[in-house]
Amino acid sequence: MFTFYHLAIHTDVCDRVMQEVDDNLGKENPDYDNIKTLTYMEMVIEETMRIFPAASRIDRIASRDVTIGNVEIPKGMIVNIPVGAIQMDPEYWPDPDKFDPESTRVFQLAFL
Repeated sequence: MFTFYHLAIHTDVCDRVMQEVDDNLGKENPDYDNIKTLTYMEMVIEETMRIFPAASRIDRIASRDVTIGNVEIPKGMIVNIPVGAIQMDPEYWPDPDKFDPESTRVFQLAFL
């Protein structure tokens, strides 16, 4: 839903996605193999997920005692990873409120 929202208000991005689909798929039906060629569309989806993550936080339970920097985390402690906040942090994303599919190329997006 949020991807369609961004495509509706960013018509230049929508036009580029449509052109990429036409250029790479033509009249073929999308399948597992040929959608891999839609790299710009993937960037659009990843950027949408950055701005509107499926989960705003992830909780984990420490499986062992660990020290990160000067913070001690005992085994069994619940650790909260604020995904939504990280993905909007201007330290990592200049102008984080701006929808910019090109920005996702800068990072490995394993944390998304």
